[in-house]
Amino acid sequence: DEVFIGSCMTNIGHFRAAGKLLDAHKGQLPTRLWVAPPTRMDAAQLTEEGYYSVFGKSGARIEIPGCSLCMGNQARVA
Repeated sequence: DEVFIGSCMTNIGHFRAAGKLLDAHKGQLPTRLWVAPPTRMDAAQLTEEGYYSVFGKSGARIEIPGCSLCMGNQARVA
């Protein structure tokens, strides 16, 4: 199983909510998580707020902001 949170159909609130859930979980997820904010500005804000650290601790793969998995820009697309 894989989870993808990202690209143009999300907003920074989705990442904050996911970060809060992951922080409460405290540990590695039993699934692969991909995170790709829609903009560099959102990525910078999430980094400043500490959410990138939470994503990293949970084992998430953080992608470059912008178009990502939904466009097939990564190698591992189902």
